Amino acid sequence: MPYSPGEATLAFCNDGLGTLNFGRYLAELPADVSLLPTRNLDAQYGAVLLTHEYSHAPSQPSEMPDAIYLRGYASTGSSNIGRGYIDLESFQKACLYDGHTTNVSRVGHRRWLLEPRMLYTGMGTAGSGSSQTVTTHAFDRS
Repeated sequence: MPYSPGEATLAFCNDGLGTLNFGRYLAELPADVSLLPTRNLDAQYGAVLLTHEYSHAPSQPSEMPDAIYLRGYASTGSSNIGRGYIDLESFQKACLYDGHTTNVSRVGHRRWLLEPRMLYTGMGTAGSGSSQTVTTHAFDRS
C-alpha cells in the first residue's frame, strides 16, 4: 500500500522523547511526558502526508484514501512538523530553540512542548534524507 504509515522504532521515538523531557526539566516543568502508541501511529500518518505536501494543513493527494488523509491531516494540525531532520532528537532541539525568523516572535513550537499540562505525545517519521519528515504531537493538556 503506497500510503502505509509504517512504524518508527521505539528507540527512534525514545530519543526524541528524552530530548523533549530534558527540555522540560531545564524549564523546571514536569519531565514525565510519555509516548502513546495510538499517538505514535497518528504521527506516522501525519509524517506520510507531509512527504506529499509540507504544511500544517496539507491538501489530499488524489489517490490517497480518505481515512488515511483525515488521520494524517488531524496529526499535522496538532503537531510540530519538520523536514530534513535525521532523528527526532535534533528535531526536538530545534523546536525547543525555536529561533527561525518566521516563528521567533511566537515561539509556538517551544510553547507547545513546554505546556505544563502535557502528559502524552506521539512521534513519527517518513521518507529519507533531506525529504524525511517528522512529527511530534504537541496539543496535549491532560
